[in-house]
Amino acid sequence: MTALFARKYRATTANLLRCTIVLGLASAISACNSAESEVQKVVIDNLLVRDVYKFGEFTEVNGLGACQTVNSVTADGRDTGDMQAFVIKKDGAWHFGRFVSSTHEECVTAVEELTDEILANQG
Repeated sequence: MTALFARKYRATTANLLRCTIVLGLASAISACNSAESEVQKVVIDNLLVRDVYKFGEFTEVNGLGACQTVNSVTADGRDTGDMQAFVIKKDGAWHFGRFVSSTHEECVTAVEELTDEILANQG
């Protein structure tokens, strides 16, 4: 019979440092999409029922506008289905525009047109 012996492994300082760096980078990468979380906070603040929602696709356009798919419920408890929340960035903060009953792609196209116009007027 052959017996396998597992080598005892002791973490070295270098290995611990590598693990710490990897975890730090993973945290930094997940924080990169802070625009999405900021937009979601604004959207939640504008829902009729703030404790029942599910977010879907998110698209930021030109750093000035965004579309966030959200499914929530009405005040009487009926499902809203997927709606698009249109938000715009003004003075460094995201502001809620409105909920739109359209596809995510239609919302993004509308936001692209709006933000292109804003950028053209600025420059």
